[in-house]
Amino acid sequence: MDTSRTQKRKWLVEFAAISLVPVLLLGVVLEQAMRGNARERGLAEATNEAALVSRLGVERQLAPEDLRTVLGPELQEALDGALRAASTADAVKGSTVRNADLMVVYSTDRKLVGRTGGPASQLRQALEGSIVSRISSGPRGKVLDVFVPMSFGAGGQPAGVNEVTVPYQPIAAAIAKDTRAIYPTLFIGLLLLYLTMLAVVTGASARLRKRAADKEQAALADALTGLANRTAFQNLVHRALLAARRRDTLVAVMLMDLDRFKEVNDTLGHHNGDLLLQRIAARLEGVLREGETVARLGGDEFAILLPDVPHRGAVAQVAKRFMKVLEEPVAVGGLALQVDASIGIALYPEHGHHVEALTRTADVAMYKAKESRSGFEFYTEEHNRNDAGRLALVGELRRAIDEGELVFYYQPKVDLQSGRIAGVEALARWEHPRRGLLPPDEFVPLAERSSLLRAMTVHLIDTALRQCSVWRAQGIEMNVAVNLSTQNLLDLQLPSDLDRLLSSWRLPPGSLEFEITESTIMGDTRRAMAILTKLSQIGVRLSVDDFGTGYSSLSYLKQLPVSALKIDKSFVMTMNEDDGNAMIVQSTIDLGHNLGLQVVAEGVESEKVYSQLAALGCDYGQGYFLSRPLPPDKMTRWLEVFAQPSVASPLAAGSPLEPEPVVTDDALKEWIIG
Repeated sequence: MDTSRTQKRKWLVEFAAISLVPVLLLGVVLEQAMRGNARERGLAEATNEAALVSRLGVERQLAPEDLRTVLGPELQEALDGALRAASTADAVKGSTVRNADLMVVYSTDRKLVGRTGGPASQLRQALEGSIVSRISSGPRGKVLDVFVPMSFGAGGQPAGVNEVTVPYQPIAAAIAKDTRAIYPTLFIGLLLLYLTMLAVVTGASARLRKRAADKEQAALADALTGLANRTAFQNLVHRALLAARRRDTLVAVMLMDLDRFKEVNDTLGHHNGDLLLQRIAARLEGVLREGETVARLGGDEFAILLPDVPHRGAVAQVAKRFMKVLEEPVAVGGLALQVDASIGIALYPEHGHHVEALTRTADVAMYKAKESRSGFEFYTEEHNRNDAGRLALVGELRRAIDEGELVFYYQPKVDLQSGRIAGVEALARWEHPRRGLLPPDEFVPLAERSSLLRAMTVHLIDTALRQCSVWRAQGIEMNVAVNLSTQNLLDLQLPSDLDRLLSSWRLPPGSLEFEITESTIMGDTRRAMAILTKLSQIGVRLSVDDFGTGYSSLSYLKQLPVSALKIDKSFVMTMNEDDGNAMIVQSTIDLGHNLGLQVVAEGVESEKVYSQLAALGCDYGQGYFLSRPLPPDKMTRWLEVFAQPSVASPLAAGSPLEPEPVVTDDALKEWIIG
């Protein structure tokens, strides 16, 4: 028998012994009460019998006037005979009749006749109309004296009192007999009560233990998926580490996070999001092997414990097994969803000796897997250094948004045929108080992973529109292009946010342009097309950024409501030296025009490239040859100078191969570009 069952039996025996005490006390109380009740009942019966004898044997033989004086001998003899006739043998020991003055007018004990007095209390109550009794001791033992009022049926004040003496021994015997009769009933009743109480308590205890076990199970299980929860997982990892220390083996902790799960909740609703989690959990549980545990830590984050693994390669195989189970689309809400995940792996003892350390390092590795899109990553010290900096920047990024440290630098786009300014691109920068000017690659990914992206995007769009409004107030009609990330394009609230901001600054929708990369569009084509269509309906211009560096479907590209393609600078910068890149640039220009799109070339850093693009019919150019990205005040000055009639375009009309400087005053150019 195990320890738990032994303990339960011990508790039951202790309860049975303890509960016996109040049952026995209850038995004593009940026995005393029932004995008293039997005694009262016996005395009442004897009293009633004595009263009946008095009325039949004495009161019938007398009249009220007979009590005025002592009865004559004949009448006394008659009363003696009546008493013998009215009572059974020895049922009545004697009778003493007193008048209202308490004088004895008759008594079976002739010595008392003529005397006055007696038990004052009982006689007084009897003369008031009550039958009272008392137990007294006589020469032959205890007797019961019953004092019966004699009213002679008149119903008024009693004319006298008859004291009937009854032997007590028969009464005591009857009381004892009645008392003995109740003992079996009392014992059986108490026994049944005791057994019932034990049964009820035992049953209640079993139910409470089951309920406690259920609550304990519920406390260790995830309510949505039925998998182990965070608490249970941490307990299991702790036990696995204790065993691994004894056996000197490896333990692997794997954290799995579903990619773009928030989009499912936002698009299909939380109900379908929960269904997706349940089906993913069932798949993960379905490929578990002996000793392995999968848990849901919360949200879309799962954890896997491998308590005894031989080497790192075996862990990688398990990670691939769990990744493979997600390859099949999951049917949710009438759609077949392709679910991807990122897994971070930490090993004991290499990456930590405690539960918290292994969980933290696995989490760091998981974020690295998300960034690299590698599927799974083992933790390294390099990850930790990067993650420490990432965590610090995430906290500072929240403050930077609130305090306006995120700013735009602006770079102009020029019409390569007319030389006129076609607009500017707003490039986000973080003016960090200690680290200086940070490019978007260092903080946009942080915003995407920390739920700050929407707040940051709204802030930056608001900043761009504010600057556009300032320029228009200064007479500079300028359109601004802003880059959107992948998650921005999946944000269903983006169109309403944009509409609100445009109304706030009272700007036409055409004053803003969004640039989206190919990978952004092709990541979730259907949803991207839906969001882009809404943005286009508002009137915002859309363009495909970094075209040529990603994988795109021309059939989808043809359907998207974009108005321009931007050729990636990696092809443009060396097109005059690399014939292959020059061919790509020319083909992209032809493709864009054939699709009815304008074409913008990035990376225009030399006069020769500028001229070559113009000769190929490219619509717009952007690059260092025209201007570096400038802060708002210097960009304003650049636009003012460039708009002056004395300043010629980079390619003067009529001589495409003989460009004039963008700004004729070298000192002014130096001040603007800085």
